[in-house]
Amino acid sequence: MQSPVRLLYWTILFLIANSVCGFLSSGFAQGGFTYYVAPTGSDSNPGTSAAPWRTIQKAANTLNGGDTVIVNAGTYNERVQVLTPGSAGKLLNFQAQGSVVMQGFNIQTDYVRVNGFEITNTPGSSPTDRTNGSGVYISGNHNEISDNYIHHSTAAGIFLTSSASNTTISGNRVAYAVECGLYINGNSNLIASNDISHTRSVNGIDASGVRFFGSANTVRKNYIHDLKVSDSPGESPYPNAFLTWGPATNYIFERNLIDKDSSQHHGFEIDAPIQPVGDIIIRNNVFISRGTGYNPDVIAGSGGTVTNVTIANNTMAAVNGPAEKAVWLYPNIKGAIVKNNALYDHGISSVPYIQVDSGASGVDIGFNSVSKSDNQAPKGSAYPGDLWMVNPLFVNLAAWDFHLQSGSPLVNKGTTLSQVTNDYDEVPRPQGSGYDIGAFEYFASLAPPSITSFTPITGLVGTSVTISGTNFSGVTAVQFNGVSATFTVNSATAIQATVPAGATTGPITVTTPGGTIGSTAFTILPPSITSFTPTSGPVGTSVTISGMNFTGATAVRFNGVTASVTVNSATAIQATVPAGATTGPISVTTPGGTAASGTVFTINPPSITGFTPSTGPVGTGVTISGSNFTGATAVRFNGVSAAFTVDSATAIEAAVPPGALTGPISVTTSGGTATSASPFVVASPPAGQTYYVAPTGSDSNAGTSAAPWRTIQKAANTLNGGDTVIVNAG
Repeated sequence: MQSPVRLLYWTILFLIANSVCGFLSSGFAQGGFTYYVAPTGSDSNPGTSAAPWRTIQKAANTLNGGDTVIVNAGTYNERVQVLTPGSAGKLLNFQAQGSVVMQGFNIQTDYVRVNGFEITNTPGSSPTDRTNGSGVYISGNHNEISDNYIHHSTAAGIFLTSSASNTTISGNRVAYAVECGLYINGNSNLIASNDISHTRSVNGIDASGVRFFGSANTVRKNYIHDLKVSDSPGESPYPNAFLTWGPATNYIFERNLIDKDSSQHHGFEIDAPIQPVGDIIIRNNVFISRGTGYNPDVIAGSGGTVTNVTIANNTMAAVNGPAEKAVWLYPNIKGAIVKNNALYDHGISSVPYIQVDSGASGVDIGFNSVSKSDNQAPKGSAYPGDLWMVNPLFVNLAAWDFHLQSGSPLVNKGTTLSQVTNDYDEVPRPQGSGYDIGAFEYFASLAPPSITSFTPITGLVGTSVTISGTNFSGVTAVQFNGVSATFTVNSATAIQATVPAGATTGPITVTTPGGTIGSTAFTILPPSITSFTPTSGPVGTSVTISGMNFTGATAVRFNGVTASVTVNSATAIQATVPAGATTGPISVTTPGGTAASGTVFTINPPSITGFTPSTGPVGTGVTISGSNFTGATAVRFNGVSAAFTVDSATAIEAAVPPGALTGPISVTTSGGTATSASPFVVASPPAGQTYYVAPTGSDSNAGTSAAPWRTIQKAANTLNGGDTVIVNAG
């Protein structure tokens, strides 16, 4: 049975994944085109759902800002290079549909989103060939990598270069990568809700969950587990959940779950041979140590100066018997706060629960709790404010539920820290008269939330809704009819939420640690079509559709055939008449429903005004002139289908097909069939020449019976239609 902590982690991850997928499923929210890729497609196709491309690279070469490519289920033996940038609000979207297996992305541009792919068997040549070997390699800004399954890569699972910034890495599962699951560099990136396990060492590169460098990055709600020496046969890795050797500054690590295998010693290793390293906050994390003996959760200061490290309100539990120190501060530490941490079974009679080496300076330690299953106190004595040798009264230690019971001595016994404002569950601190010790703040009453009202009661995707009620502290999710929304908790009685893409009419729900409550239905306003212009045209015509409540439109169809569209506003859509469309109504679909036009859009029929030449044998190229040829599906010579190319809306190139007889030419489009007024005369082929080849001939001869050629190849290079070559014995 899974523990409450693990269940909570997966619940949060599921909600974030649903929110991301829901946003992505609204293919037109950014106002771009939607294209398709399938294993049965061809890159010479237009990239529609009916005629998809074959490769994801074709999509990467074609997409512009705001466009989406839906990649259908299948295996794609390609690694995709993305060089074209999107822009703010108009990302390039790569969306997997079903199980899509491929060899990764190399993103060297900005505003790109990658969602839902299985990435494996990357083509890198070594662990340091991250450009080709990482599942996703990012060298740009404002990118989003979410909900992918990356495994057995030949380098780091996801690699951010020093030029990566403002990028979000969320909801990914990374397993059996080489070197590390995530390699963070650059600045102002968010790493959230990823699952990282089973990193391997190859060629002595070692194995970590996350390696971190750069500045101002936030690492939140990730699950690091099963980092095992046994996954690297023939190697001797020293697995760390988090490792840096600098430079690394202004980092926040919060609400992560670090489950250390018995063969993994370190949670955090903060080394500093490359400066600067400092201003690192480690707060509200849960560390589980399965090993005994040497098993610290944080070591800092090896190899160079580390400044201003805060280790606060973490829960650090050794679950298989007493282990040594939980924190080790080396002599190079210049400024460290270690407070409000709940330590269980760390420290033994010969080793303190926190080891501070001589030379470390600016160290402020206290208000930690120390608990031992064997009742043997660690070496040393309590720091100011410490709770020494107490039973923490966790809800269920065996099930990893480190929430505090009502009588826990850790309640209200911490000190106020400006660096910590909430807990692992995002419950605001303090809930009582003071901060609680450990990652979880105790609720005096886990009263369920209630919703008393919300305003407005109707709206579109993107509408800001104020939800009123009670007991909103620690809200973990807000959903509109099951679709997760972004939200801000303004107070214990008010939430501001945004109607998410994909939401449909239904109740609003609010979830807190005290439970989930639903409301009456919030109504997503249905769309309506008031007019469109022009009212007729051939395939490819741009049509402006006017109406209401178009925000979040998911489909526009011409008599049932899906069109590419741009949603200009809540009242205007620009659509292109798709190939295959026939005369009929236009429909617009949004999360609020589907609206159909009251009048039909007429697909203009084709017409033939002439053709040239007017006569010729089979194989003759014929230029057909007329109008409304776009999307032509057939050209026939007196009923016999011909090969053809649509040059434009007014010109088609066709070849007289075998079997054709004298008669009219016809052109068929979705608008109808046009027939020429005059017939095309199929002429008999001209009489051909006869040539000769003989073993005694010469290719410089004329090829006559008296002066034959020497080789049959000469004949093949010379003959025209109707010609014959006689090859003499030899």
